[in-house]
Amino acid sequence: MTTTEAVAAPDIPRRGGTDLLYVALVARPAVDWADRTRLARAMTLALHEVGLHAGRAVAGPEGIVVTCTSRAREWDIDILATSLTTWRERLHSTPVAGAQPPTSPAELITALTFDSVDDSAGPQREGRLAALLPTLVFDVVVSGGGNTGDLDAARDKICRALSTGVDDQPPLARPEESAAPETIPEPVATRRWARVPVRSSWVRWYRFLTPPADGSEQLARSLVNVAFGGVHGSLLVDLVRRERGLSYSPQSTLLHRDGRHLLVIDVQTTPGDESSCDAAIRTALETFSAEPLSDSTMLAAASYLRGRTIVDRDHMQGAADERAAVLEGSLPSALDTSRTPAELCASAGTAISRTLHDLYRPTGFHALVMSPNPCNGKWVEL
Repeated sequence: MTTTEAVAAPDIPRRGGTDLLYVALVARPAVDWADRTRLARAMTLALHEVGLHAGRAVAGPEGIVVTCTSRAREWDIDILATSLTTWRERLHSTPVAGAQPPTSPAELITALTFDSVDDSAGPQREGRLAALLPTLVFDVVVSGGGNTGDLDAARDKICRALSTGVDDQPPLARPEESAAPETIPEPVATRRWARVPVRSSWVRWYRFLTPPADGSEQLARSLVNVAFGGVHGSLLVDLVRRERGLSYSPQSTLLHRDGRHLLVIDVQTTPGDESSCDAAIRTALETFSAEPLSDSTMLAAASYLRGRTIVDRDHMQGAADERAAVLEGSLPSALDTSRTPAELCASAGTAISRTLHDLYRPTGFHALVMSPNPCNGKWVEL
């Protein structure tokens, strides 16, 4: 396994050993699921029209991700940059296609978490999306290539081609996020049940968070989340899977979408076990937030987070996907894997205890269930 971690700038994943270049362009429009899928389909059509037939745009919970692969040679990078310039121009005249419904339980529960259904806009919505399409701003992610210089040159050319001033700073240092964030009132906690024709049920608890104040708080959130439910052996996994056998892969995740930060706890289970999972999540939160986290627990979380970052960066697509995850909020921005677990914990400092108290108390969470069964009365059926 070849690594250039020691010489790579922490903000841009890099890997050598291949003459391929993997490119991901991440746009984060503040639109609901239906509009996001319409924009993605239009962007894919435009990619094919300019000759990038292997490129595609995919709507996801973090926004829209455009991916394409090229040779890492200078000539091929120039051709790719020229094609992306033409693609950017083509977006002005590309028609916005019809909406695509969620096609998986994960897409559906994300849409139910974030989005409201509003089909009343009609032509006004069409015009708004058509105007939004050519003005999207992209985070540019590159990986692969033969050396660091290849990636720097490729990223610079792609940024220029897209006419967007993507900087090389961690997301929290970007100008639009350095100002005091607008306060979004947290809605009253809801408990909803969606009856859908799925084979397994999905129980989600989630809460909206204020943006982290600085890098220490963001790192603390990631470390505490790993300890709670971000890895096999964490408290949520032990309680829900090992002790009660309710789910194979319960997990908690930090999300950042449309300027909003969330803590999400997901448990997929057998239909009929929704109430048991609901109670188990509450018990896990009560247990986790009741006592301070030990030094050994935090060191283990930091070791996992550091190791995961190194492994994710060790292949071409994984490096770009890991960078997209950083921007999403599930990892601290520009995690410096040259630091030891102890140093990472020290950087998080007192924000660890604050995060534990403020984010993991069981009150204030919304609850959402997707199940083939009818609601049992503890939730409001959609």
